Amino acid sequence: MAKKYYDTIIGLGQHCPCSTALRRCGLQKTSNVFDWSGGWNPEKCGLGALEIKVELICNDFKDFFNREDFESRGNNQENDTYNLWVVNNRTGLQYKHDWNATDDFDEQFVTIRDKYMRRVARLYEKIEKSSKVLFVFIGRDEGFDNKYLIEQQEKLAKKFPNKQIDMLFLMQNKNYGIRDYTVSHPTYNVTRIDFNFIHPTDP
Repeated sequence: MAKKYYDTIIGLGQHCPCSTALRRCGLQKTSNVFDWSGGWNPEKCGLGALEIKVELICNDFKDFFNREDFESRGNNQENDTYNLWVVNNRTGLQYKHDWNATDDFDEQFVTIRDKYMRRVARLYEKIEKSSKVLFVFIGRDEGFDNKYLIEQQEKLAKKFPNKQIDMLFLMQNKNYGIRDYTVSHPTYNVTRIDFNFIHPTDP
């Protein structure tokens, strides 16, 4: 397949390492709306939170950041104890790097909501100014089939009918050796790379 060039590249997660990888490659300079959020409830957000992120983009982020949907689950014990583990019960998304554990939750909420809505506006502005857009998703979970991935690309292409919307999926596969990978193109607009990674930002 011939090389493709893009006006803008937008990371969709699955978690924070997607943004980290894009930054290390010099492909991202500002934060996107989904850089620091992942999924905690697959029944709400779909496998890897991919489906809810695509849905939010297609529905103009309706009910994305309503205060009544958010709750704190206490300190983020995983890797960042200075911050809270905050979940959105409507979307199934989680936030581990935005709320610090010492200040008032509601006072922080207003500032954090405004920050995310600025990122929403920036996302649409980038797409509006572009003719060719690439969405990138690094899937830590296994079990994504090509039909599901194609459906997500088709939803975004329908949302932005006058743009070329491509998607790149880098998918975890524990059956591969650490330096093995395969590249496939389920459709012209969808590229899938399967490999086994310890951490998505490793070389």
